[in-house]
Amino acid sequence: MSREELIIAMDDGKEIYWQSDNYKVYKDSIGQYLVTSQFNGFTTGVFHKVGDGMNINPEECYLA
Repeated sequence: MSREELIIAMDDGKEIYWQSDNYKVYKDSIGQYLVTSQFNGFTTGVFHKVGDGMNINPEECYLA
């Protein structure tokens, strides 16, 4: 999916994963876009703090 499609899907609360079913991609209750490992709970932001890039490749994301 594209960056824009990923943002829309997260805003709509769809169930999204990155690379495998381990990495859940979502928008939290305070508006942060996050990716969390289901195995160990490690969480990082989808976007760089300065907003000019992404920590994940949106083309590797898929809807469950």
